Amino acid sequence: VTQTTHCLFQLMDEQYLKHIWDPITIFSLLLSATFHDVGHPGTNNLFQEHAMTPLAIQYNDEAILENMHSAVGHNLLLGENKREEWDIFANWTQTDKVNARKVMKASILGTDMSNHFTQ
Repeated sequence: VTQTTHCLFQLMDEQYLKHIWDPITIFSLLLSATFHDVGHPGTNNLFQEHAMTPLAIQYNDEAILENMHSAVGHNLLLGENKREEWDIFANWTQTDKVNARKVMKASILGTDMSNHFTQ
C-alpha cells in the first residue's frame, strides 16, 4: 500500500496535490499507509469474529484488524510505546496532531473490506 500510495503521489502534480490536501493530510496518508497492516496475524476479520479471539472481543467484532492496526500504529507514534528518537510529531501543534490522527484513523479503518460491498 505504501508503494502504491507513493506512486500515486508521484504521478500527481505536486501543485495539484496541494490544492486537494494540506501537507499535514498528505503526510498523514503516507504515514497511515506504512502501518495500516502492522501486527497482522494472517487471518481475516471473519475468522477473528467466529473464533471469538481476544482481538474480536476487544474491538466488539467491528473492523477488528483495522482497529488493531490503527491502535498499534498510533500507540507507537503517540502512545505509551512512543520513543523520543522517532517522535515525528515533537514540533507539531496539538491541533495538527489531532487532525493527523483523524486522517490516519479514517484511512486505516477505511481498509475494512466489509464496508465496500453491500447487498
